[in-house]
Amino acid sequence: MKKELLFIVFSVVLLCIGGCGTLKTEEPRRIFTHISSDENLRLQKALGYTANQMDRGVLVAVWVDDKAVRALSKKNAENFEKEQALVARLIKGKATVVACPFGMKNYGVSTEDLLPGVALGGSFDLVDSVLFAPGVRTLNW
Repeated sequence: MKKELLFIVFSVVLLCIGGCGTLKTEEPRRIFTHISSDENLRLQKALGYTANQMDRGVLVAVWVDDKAVRALSKKNAENFEKEQALVARLIKGKATVVACPFGMKNYGVSTEDLLPGVALGGSFDLVDSVLFAPGVRTLNW
């Protein structure tokens, strides 16, 4: 009887130890990348790193402002071919890519010029949902 009781207690302890880890749910890892430069190498590093993190399962969002908004314009495709391919890869992978409307206005990028899938900034709900989500890490390029 003592051995049976010891076996039952031991089994319950093992089940608790093994099962407790599966009950915990972890927040997904998140990265918010801010890009303001229109220098090709800086854009490629920022977009490439962010895309690689997305491929690893990290939820990513990219805020593009200042001169960098020019890279999101279809009219500037010849100057930003590699960068626009990375933006397309991010969007295809369900990343959120947001263009700053103030930068767009300042550098002559219209809403119609934006690459497909790029969101127009200006909505606090959109920005808050990607910047202030639990566990977000921010990168600045």
